[in-house]
Amino acid sequence: MSKFAARMVAGLSSIYDRLGDQATFQNRAEESTGCTIIVVQELNDYGDTPAVSTETVLIRVRCSEVSSRPLRDEVFTVDESGDTYTVVRTLQASDEFEHMVLAK
Repeated sequence: MSKFAARMVAGLSSIYDRLGDQATFQNRAEESTGCTIIVVQELNDYGDTPAVSTETVLIRVRCSEVSSRPLRDEVFTVDESGDTYTVVRTLQASDEFEHMVLAK
């Protein structure tokens, strides 16, 4: 791992520790994985996706916790609140450190 990548991982870990919620990710094969997610509410626009529905949220999850990019109809459930989010779109903004999806 390069120095840059190591610093990115450390920086992301700090952000997820402060802002993240413990959650469970369930894929289409109904396999569950514990992870930490960041849920961005009150999303009006995202990149080239104008007029995002008011029920839509942006979910960010580290690739180190959910290795495969989340797909449509896969589910995140926040452990503490029980809120459930179903993936409606995977974003190309995902990179080698973090997946980003739109969910309802």
